[in-house]
Amino acid sequence: MNSKKKTYYRWTEREIEYLKEHYPTTTAAQIGKALYRSSNSVRIKARALGVKSEVLKVNNKGRFKKGDRPWNYGLKNKYGYNNITGIASTRFKKGNKPHNTRELGEIWIRTEQGRKYKFTKSERGIERLSHYLYRMHYKKEVPKHHVIRYKDGDAMNCTIENMMCISKAENAAMNANYKKTAKTRIIKEAGGYLNAVLMCKI
Repeated sequence: MNSKKKTYYRWTEREIEYLKEHYPTTTAAQIGKALYRSSNSVRIKARALGVKSEVLKVNNKGRFKKGDRPWNYGLKNKYGYNNITGIASTRFKKGNKPHNTRELGEIWIRTEQGRKYKFTKSERGIERLSHYLYRMHYKKEVPKHHVIRYKDGDAMNCTIENMMCISKAENAAMNANYKKTAKTRIIKEAGGYLNAVLMCKI
């Protein structure tokens, strides 16, 4: 990748003298224009020389100054938001909860990666119901690199009898075998591989 290398021009004694003389009362852009240099180059050189500018770098005419107060200072206590913006009645007050707040022990269904699972809110927060039941029953966490698999394939059937804890490798092998078995069943039902393809079953 070719990139143009910037050419650096050394500062001459005459330029340095001009900078020292005018920088305190002139902007970097004006000095740069006079010396055919960028304003950034002028600022860097001035900083290196210890020369400071008394010119404001930005226009802060509209900024708040120390002691200034906004136009609506005190209106909240004097009039109340209802009389000004009408939003006080809809604002959250201390102790209020959002409408979608889940209660402890509540169970609901959420879709993850195209499949529905049951979730619950425990003392730890929101987690899958299967993981919560496993922890409560066996008094331990689901081991690392392990998953909860449902024996009947129904994720809505969250009972200890229907759940088994297996490694991710075992789960992947079982999924592959299930897909292979399902494909075989489809071919058999279609009356052969060619029929299954023609019927867009596989």
